[in-house]
Amino acid sequence: MPNTLSTHLDKLTRTLVYLLLFLLPLFFLPITLESLEINKQTLLVVLTLTASLSWIGSMVAKQHFDLRAGWLNAIPLLGLGTTTSSAISSPAPYLSWIGGSSQEYMSVTTIFALTILFFVVVNRLHGENEHRTMHGLLLLSAAIVGTHGLVQTFSGNLFNTIGTQNALGVYLACMTVFGCGLLVTIRPD
Repeated sequence: MPNTLSTHLDKLTRTLVYLLLFLLPLFFLPITLESLEINKQTLLVVLTLTASLSWIGSMVAKQHFDLRAGWLNAIPLLGLGTTTSSAISSPAPYLSWIGGSSQEYMSVTTIFALTILFFVVVNRLHGENEHRTMHGLLLLSAAIVGTHGLVQTFSGNLFNTIGTQNALGVYLACMTVFGCGLLVTIRPD
């Protein structure tokens, strides 16, 4: 029973990370006052915490604690520590801890969720097939975002799922460089 539970929780962790990577660039809710930032932050926090809980549950079911060691683990913790120390001494605590007025990406909540996501991805998704799936989902999501942004721009509507037109251009440029890098490193099977 525990082995089966562990397998199911591992699959759930992978599925949640894949879902997050695909949906995050696409996600918006037009029914809210701010349709992008707070909704993307909420999606990031909910899916990341759920994936981390299923990963921890999998380790409990296996009765084996598995954490990849390395000096690279210190970098996200250092970023989280500096963001937290800055928020502690901030004159605007809500903006520092939660974010607001299109500044959610700089909040402690977002940095915390990204740090947790880093550890989940590094420790749970380390196979070559899992990396290919993640990269494919990222590029597919970017293609959908780019197509939607292009159609919206030519129709005279400047709304896209990333933010401003400049943000969309920077995002698509980064994803193009990422895709070209993947293309160069593909090995024939």
